[in-house]
Formats: sequence, C-alpha cells, structure tokens
Amino acid sequence: MGPRDGGAPAGRAAWSRGDVAACAGLVVVAFLVRVAGAVAFEGLAAPPNASAFYDGVEFEQIARHLVEEGRFARDEGGLTSFRAPGFPFLLAAVYAVAGPGNHVAAHIAFCLVGALVVLPTYVLGRLLAGPAVAVLSGALVAVLPGVAYYSIHFSSEPLHTLALVSATALLAAAAARGRAELLLAGGVALGVAALVRPVALYFLPLFAVALAFCYPGRRARAALLLALGALLVVLPWTLRNWRAHDRWLLIASNGGSTFWGSNNDVVARDPKLRGEWISTRLLRGADSPIDRLPNEVDRDRAEFAEGKAW
Repeated sequence: MGPRDGGAPAGRAAWSRGDVAACAGLVVVAFLVRVAGAVAFEGLAAPPNASAFYDGVEFEQIARHLVEEGRFARDEGGLTSFRAPGFPFLLAAVYAVAGPGNHVAAHIAFCLVGALVVLPTYVLGRLLAGPAVAVLSGALVAVLPGVAYYSIHFSSEPLHTLALVSATALLAAAAARGRAELLLAGGVALGVAALVRPVALYFLPLFAVALAFCYPGRRARAALLLALGALLVVLPWTLRNWRAHDRWLLIASNGGSTFWGSNNDVVARDPKLRGEWISTRLLRGADSPIDRLPNEVDRDRAEFAEGKAW
C-alpha cells in the first residue's frame, strides 16, 4: 500500500522489544553460521580461493594497492576500472585497520556483511506482511547454505545483496509512509549496490515503475529522487574513470568480456557450457587486434561489439 490509499501495511506498527530481540538474534545466528562455514570449508586465514572465485584474487590486488599506494590498480598494470569499486574498497578498509593481507580480519568482515543482510530482510518482511513473515524470512537468510556460502569467500555478492535489499526495504517504507528522504536514501543504497555489481542499475527503471503506482500524482518527483540518490553515489566514480582513462565509463569495464564470454560459438555448441561463461582470451586467440588496443575501455567496447556481432 502506498500514500495514495491511506492504508497501513501489516508491519507498519512500531517495532516492539520482541522485534528488536528477534532481529538481533537472527543477525547473531547468521554471523555464527557464516564464521562456522568459513572455518570448516576455507579457513579464516585462507587467502582468496582462485578456483572458486577468481574475482577475489583481483579484488585483493586492488585492495592492497589502495592501502599501500592509494591507487585503484591490479598487479599487472596501471589504474584500472575492470572491477567495480565497491568490494575492493570494503576490503581496503579492512586492510587499512588490520593490515594488508590480514585474511582473518577479512573473513570476519565478510561474515558480518553477510549476516547484516538479515536486517533489511526482516524490515521488509515486517513492513509488508508482519512479524511472523519477518522472522521467517530473516531466519531463512540466516541459515540457508546457498545464501551463507558466498560470505566464506572473497566474493562481492553479500555486499551487493545487503545494499540491494536495503534499497528495496527503504523504497517500500517510502511507499508506505510517503517520505521523500526515504526515496532518496533508497536511491543511495541502489547506487552503492551498483558500485559493487553494476547489474543493480537494471533495478532503477523497475523501481521507478513500482513507485509510479504508489505516487500517482507525483511519479516524476519520486523517480527523480530515486535517480538522484543513485547518481550521488555513482557519479564521483564515473568522473574518476574519465580522469583515469580519458573515456566515459559509468562504473566498470568488464561488461564486454562478460557479454562476449557468454555469447559465442564455444558456449552455444557445448551443452556443458550453455548458460555459462568462458574467458575471452580463449576467443581472441594470439595477436588479437583487441589486445593491441591501448585503453581498457576501448577493449571493453570491442568485446561488446564481438558479442553483439555473434
């Protein structure tokens, strides 16, 4: 229900002490489940697992360069935008406090981020359906192995999920209460999600359409506040990319490799690879013209073109 109908969702009533205790307890349970998983399957002192998530290897490279040199860079070259900045900045913040390469501190931070997903999940469930659904949904997020799995690795999924579910909860609260600051905050959370995984930007038009039903007389204002919140977060990184590459790039330059690596003859012809991705290095071959392009943004665009042509 939105501000147009004057109704109140089932969970709109003020939180009780029971709500606070239930939500806090589920966060603690979620944290312990993730720590136990990290200890059992990876080890708290384990470095990034290249076989499970190679992304984590490059995330750590960038985090180390951020802490030690103040540069967003990988080991093999200069400034990069190949990886979205959200997760490397989180890891860099951990390393700035605990020291570069402190994998125990990193794993604890990942487990905490994953556990905190319970909070916006609980809020959203309570807002839309009441305390019982809030507890059930929070409990599922806390203990389901498929959700907890990502928190035991150097993986950006838990941080992205935390930001995206927070955006959803904030926008649902805005629709229920008609408060402009919640719309703006929801946009900010969506912008954070996009800086972790740019795919979150696809939610911007979907959220705008949903808000149009909740604000029939103020559709443009609601959409503008949502977009403004996201822009406030994303634009500084876009300007950084311009300075780094002399090219306009919204967030990251790995979209082309993802697109072409998923749309090609090799993936299409091998039943085991359908719906999967392969490295575009296997597609480019030796001495590819793409490899000779000096700018990673140009290489990104060239790989997008290859995928589209296929």
